[in-house]
Amino acid sequence: MAIWRFILLNLLFITGISAHAQDYLNLPANYQFKSIEDYQRYRKHAYEAMKWMIRQPVQQKNAEWDLAAAFITQYLEGSPEVNIHLKAVYLKDIISDKNPKISQKLLIPYMSAMAMTQMDFPHASSVMIQNNGHQILLRLYENLRKENKNKYLEKLRKKNRQGDLYQWITTMESQEENTKTKG
Repeated sequence: MAIWRFILLNLLFITGISAHAQDYLNLPANYQFKSIEDYQRYRKHAYEAMKWMIRQPVQQKNAEWDLAAAFITQYLEGSPEVNIHLKAVYLKDIISDKNPKISQKLLIPYMSAMAMTQMDFPHASSVMIQNNGHQILLRLYENLRKENKNKYLEKLRKKNRQGDLYQWITTMESQEENTKTKG
């Protein structure tokens, strides 16, 4: 039963991005993140910027993309509502990729998808959060893979096609939790 609820929530999340996302970027002028109230004030802008970022063609990286990335990163760094865990088990081969185009174009949308999941579902499990991030990561990677193949992302892509990605993330999260409790 829980797996079906999880799948339904993921489908709603991913289709919601496509159905309601805007095609233009609308960032606030002269924003500052100094207090909790600032994060609350700019929450809607941050959420819309994340939706915009996820929808952008991965080949498109311009000044507008850079502005959105800076705004999103600043929001995520201090938001009390969002707590993104960038875990080496998921990202080491992406961040260390010899071609920085992969990491630059995928990391911010990946973090955005995880943040949006937390904003939409405050009690979401780490598996759901990571899975939504990975779904966006893989969707965007599809457009890059012709020119910039990444062995790790190819493995994840295969797991996803076989329906094993969710279980793999569950296993990784469980192993991390076991390591924490032993340490």
